Amino acid sequence: MVVGDLPELDSAAEIDSFFSDSGDLLKVVIACLGVGFFCFLSFLAALAQHLHVAEGGGVLKWLALTSALMFMTLFNAAVGLDAAAGLLHETSTPEVTHALHTAAFVLAAPAALVGVAFFVAVAAAAFDIGAFPRWLGWAGVLAAIANLLALGGIFSASGPLNSGNGALGGIVAPLFAWVVWILLAAVWMLRSTAQPAPPCPASSRAPGRLP
Repeated sequence: MVVGDLPELDSAAEIDSFFSDSGDLLKVVIACLGVGFFCFLSFLAALAQHLHVAEGGGVLKWLALTSALMFMTLFNAAVGLDAAAGLLHETSTPEVTHALHTAAFVLAAPAALVGVAFFVAVAAAAFDIGAFPRWLGWAGVLAAIANLLALGGIFSASGPLNSGNGALGGIVAPLFAWVVWILLAAVWMLRSTAQPAPPCPASSRAPGRLP
């Protein structure tokens, strides 16, 4: 999102120009993403604990946790490929940079269904067991739709479906959906855990009286 003007994936010349103009900024962004993975793992630990308390050892907790870990693994691989493209840009051919960058962004397409599984799990946790407020469940539904659209990157390297900058298949909307949902869920969980627990009914009994 910081880099901004991403190229389509069907032109080696456009991708080569993109790395010439924004390669240094891209390296900084990728380094920041590496730090962000630690924060993401910390959030997932808190999310799994919250779902465990709300649901016990049910399937929604495991679906959310495993799909999020799989998404992060695929995204990490994609970031590594783009980092390699940036490092080799000056010493390799435009075709090598094109191949690495395209592979990095197209990898987001199969990862999209993993994102859908995560948001279906958290939406179900909101609607079925009340683990989250319903508005957070509806935010999960919208995020699932945004991730599903990224599947279009498998079918086209240009136009609205391409993973590079497509209006439908681009990675910006799915990643933005993850960031927004995580921020909303994190703030809600922090606020809910900060609220004082209700007083125990036993504390209102007079001393010495039997229940």
